[in-house]
Amino acid sequence: MSDEGEQEKALELIKEKRIFRVKGSDDMFIVTGQNDEYLVMSEFCTCDHFTIRCLKEPGKLCYHILALNMASKIEKEMEIDWIDI
Repeated sequence: MSDEGEQEKALELIKEKRIFRVKGSDDMFIVTGQNDEYLVMSEFCTCDHFTIRCLKEPGKLCYHILALNMASKIEKEMEIDWIDI
């Protein structure tokens, strides 16, 4: 579950190429958000919003996870070239 504002923020992260794959991993990423960098996996993020809100509301995702999930789904179509860090 996500609202329209979170989807827009997620798309911006993708467009601005602010998602980086952790070198040697297929499922760990660093996402540069508005205030900090976060470790993100498909269903986990180290941002405050995730730990305070999303863990309490089943199905709720922060926009960092949403961006990662969206990018993973479209990577073949858009030929996203993951940057390893």
